[in-house]
Order: sequence, then structure tokens, then C-alpha cells
Amino acid sequence: MADIRLEDVTVIYPFQKVSGIFGRKRKKEILARQKAMPYTSNEGVVAVQHCSFAVKEGELLGILGPSGSGKSTILRVIAGLEVPPLGSVYFGDKDCTDMKPEDRDVAMVFQNYALYPNQTVFKNIAFPLEVKHIPREEIKEKVEKLSVLLEIDDKLESLPQELSGGERQRVAIGRALIREPQVLLLDEPFSNLDPQMREKLRTWLKKLHGSINTTIVYVTHDQYDAMALSDRIIVIKDGIIMMDDTPINVYNNPANEFVAEFFRTNS
Repeated sequence: MADIRLEDVTVIYPFQKVSGIFGRKRKKEILARQKAMPYTSNEGVVAVQHCSFAVKEGELLGILGPSGSGKSTILRVIAGLEVPPLGSVYFGDKDCTDMKPEDRDVAMVFQNYALYPNQTVFKNIAFPLEVKHIPREEIKEKVEKLSVLLEIDDKLESLPQELSGGERQRVAIGRALIREPQVLLLDEPFSNLDPQMREKLRTWLKKLHGSINTTIVYVTHDQYDAMALSDRIIVIKDGIIMMDDTPINVYNNPANEFVAEFFRTNS
């Protein structure tokens, strides 16, 4: 797997259309919020603008910023769920801007886990292999091996509702990792967890990254997550990259007032 590069990527979301009989009040409220955003154009809200950075193979990159700053949009661009109208996405030297998500060797874990409630942990993790009609014995071997790495090997017959939030998060990550993607994308992975569980999962994810040959990109609004986990941090505000550096440099030598204030306010 080669490096990932975003070159001058810009994403614009169209303004909410206010039409029809139903929901007009809500649509008008959404439109008012959109037009109050810091950056708009005739086409709509500019969610990400002129974004350029690279992710090295095997790197654990954190994208840090407040809510609505464009973090998740960048993740969706890498995954192929969002096609930027301007700019390019490269995997190595290959332009993958218009490549379908299923053709990229990328897996994404969403904030709400999105587990199948009526399926066991084993079935949830095994699902990506089952749809590819992998032999049952091979699936069993892969799931059992991965569950040990995820530290949930004693939960394989449990249902999601029987698990803690941290265990459900590990199941979601396991389902993403079972097909051995080259890139793992995590959208606010710890946001639904209490502080004690967040700290445990930070340690666990850092350990996991050291055990697998996978590039990890995750987004967070929590500077503690970013500082504890990242090889490198990108700080973003209003769709614009404010700083791109190592955690120690971001903390000790902030590039501008926003970066300094963001860490001070959230510390």
C-alpha cells in the first residue's frame, strides 16, 4: 500500500432546498444555519477548502478540530463516499478521485458502530467474509484469531446489547479489519464512551496499531485522543488546515492563535 495524498481538495454541500408543503419550517432553519456558516458560495456551504496533505504508509494520523470543521468530510473523501468537485485523491501515483468505495482497499468505522443487533459478535465480525463466500473454516479461523487481538475472544457468542460501549467499538473495528484493509478510517471512535473507557481504548488502539500493518486515519474533537494516539496531527477549522505536525510540536509550538486557543480551551 502506497501513501495517500489529497491535493487541493474542495467539497461544497448544496444549500437546503425549501420547497413542497411538508417540513418547510425545518428546511428554513437548516438553510439559515447553512448561510450563517463562515464560508459559503453561490453553490452552497464550503465544507472543505483547498485541503492538501499526505498519509504515510503505516502511519496513525489524527485529524483534530471542533464540530462542523470538515473532519468527517475528509474521511469520506478518502473512503470514496464523497467525490470532491475540485481537487484529487491519490493512492500512491494512482488518481483514485472517482474510484468507487468498494474498489478501494479501505474500511471505515462509523461513530454509532452500526452493528447488527440480532447477530452475535462472531457473525458481526464475520459478515464481510461471508458476503464474499469465503469457506466457513477459514472464516472461523480468521475471526477467532482477530478476536484474541481485539481482546473479545470470550464474547463471540454475545449479542451487541450485551456488551459494554468499549466492547461494541472493538467489534466494529474487528468487522472492518477482518478483510485486512490497507487503510482503516475511524470517525470519532471514542465519542460515545465515558472518560475511563476512552483512556483504556486509547491504550488498546495504540497497541493494536503496533500489531497490524494498517494505515489508520481517525477524526476527533478531543485533543487528549489526538495527543495520546497520533504519529501526526492535522488541526482543522472551517474546512481549512490550520497546522500539520507532530503532537509535541502542535502542543508546544502552535502555528496560530486558533491552535493555541483550541488546546487551551479543551485542556
